[in-house]
Amino acid sequence: MLANRISTVAVLLLLCACATGPRPPSADRREAVTATPPQAPAREPLPPSEAAPAVSEAPPSSSVEPSEPSPATLPAANEVSGEPSAKAQPAPAPQAKTNPPTLIEPVRKPAARAPVAAAPAAAATAASVPAAEPEPARAAAAVVESGTLRGQLQLVAAAGQELGADEMRHAVVYYVADQGAAPARPGRYRIYTHNKQFEPESMVVPLGSTISFPNQDEILHNVFSVTPKSSFDLGIYGEGKSAEYTFKQTGLVLINCNVHHAMQANVLVIDTPYFTSPGSDGRFELKNLPAGSGKLMVWHPRAAIQAITQGMPAAGPVVLRLALTKPRISEHLNKERKPY
Repeated sequence: MLANRISTVAVLLLLCACATGPRPPSADRREAVTATPPQAPAREPLPPSEAAPAVSEAPPSSSVEPSEPSPATLPAANEVSGEPSAKAQPAPAPQAKTNPPTLIEPVRKPAARAPVAAAPAAAATAASVPAAEPEPARAAAAVVESGTLRGQLQLVAAAGQELGADEMRHAVVYYVADQGAAPARPGRYRIYTHNKQFEPESMVVPLGSTISFPNQDEILHNVFSVTPKSSFDLGIYGEGKSAEYTFKQTGLVLINCNVHHAMQANVLVIDTPYFTSPGSDGRFELKNLPAGSGKLMVWHPRAAIQAITQGMPAAGPVVLRLALTKPRISEHLNKERKPY
């Protein structure tokens, strides 16, 4: 009896062992396999029993939180837990988006525009306008304008004389002020001997000026003058040579060549800085003339010097008329006062 009971109990125990023994490992494996797929989608809420392992794996994500290398790891932890856990508070990751404070700094730059748009800068610009004092400048221009004399010269041929096409270029208009005139400034000038002629044939120079006479001909020339107080003899010299003379006396100086009778030049020496040659139409302009009385002079090698009284400032343009009474080459003797 007893033996039968024992055997019966052994059989039951064996059956229980067979029924329960293999199941735990397979069940665990099946649960592990079946538990893994639900975790992958992370969107389906897991049972509390299976959520515990996920919580136990949370520490790796918490270990990432201090360094916060990338906000992408934080959403991953939230998706796995499926809960708005306190660890999701690193959602201050939007605070990483708090870079807007750096964006606010450029917004403050308009404040830097304040100096640009500031009224002091405009005030300084406005102050520079009075510093330029344009009105006084205009007044100075007006003074110069009031000291300008304009006019026109008309040349006519006297009886028995002819009027050449280029006669106007030999004329000179000059002004002699009674007072307040600037001093004349002497200079250096040239009159060439070329093709048996003086070029130019007439010239006006300030008192004290020097004129050189370069010879550009292959023949010899001898430049001289017998004009009282301005007589000189530069001697004979050939091509490429030059000689000069300084004029120390005002008035008209007649210059000739002792070798060639037809060579003649006229030099007018004046003691005033106000002179000019009219244009081909006879118009002229004298600038910076001093205020007050004076004489307006006009000269041509073929006419006597003509003078009229002229006050400054002038009432308007003046018209001058000059008759040519002399031939182009006047009769003269050589330097020895003998006929050629």
